[in-house]
Amino acid sequence: LGGRAWSKRMEKAKNNIRNIIADMVDVNKNRLLRREIAYKKEDYFEKLLGESFPYTETGDQAEAIKDIYKDMVSPGLMDRLIIGDVGFGKTEVALRAAAKAAFSGVLAMVVAPTTILANQHYILFKNRLENFGVIVEMLSRFVTQKKQNIIINNIVNKQVDILVGTHKLLSDSIPKNRL
Repeated sequence: LGGRAWSKRMEKAKNNIRNIIADMVDVNKNRLLRREIAYKKEDYFEKLLGESFPYTETGDQAEAIKDIYKDMVSPGLMDRLIIGDVGFGKTEVALRAAAKAAFSGVLAMVVAPTTILANQHYILFKNRLENFGVIVEMLSRFVTQKKQNIIINNIVNKQVDILVGTHKLLSDSIPKNRL
């Protein structure tokens, strides 16, 4: 434990901890930043969207939606994590938050861990939101380069409201200036 290799490992661990702390401080500074685009406080479409949910919201789901809406109209940036078991409504919570952003003229991105899940979310979001005039698109490895270029062009021209996809959305080629 007292050798040179141990000392190097300890120093490396200390540096990693310092970096993590610095990142956490930066993230918390962002909470105090003001949004460039204000979200609408109460919206008729939000009410209709809630009523179009084919199931009864759970108490936790309703509370999460209410808390997210509150965060979205508050001055600081939102930093929230929604967790829960499979089938307990996290997607509906994400859909409502993305829809609120779209209703306010902001681009929303929904990142899914797999192409199959991204496709499922795309179909759900498109089916639930197209009647509200929200344009939903999807990017993944199964979307041709030609179609990707069209979608990216439409993002630039503000013709996409919600973009669903895999980690491909994190690419620098995807415009994020309205995000």
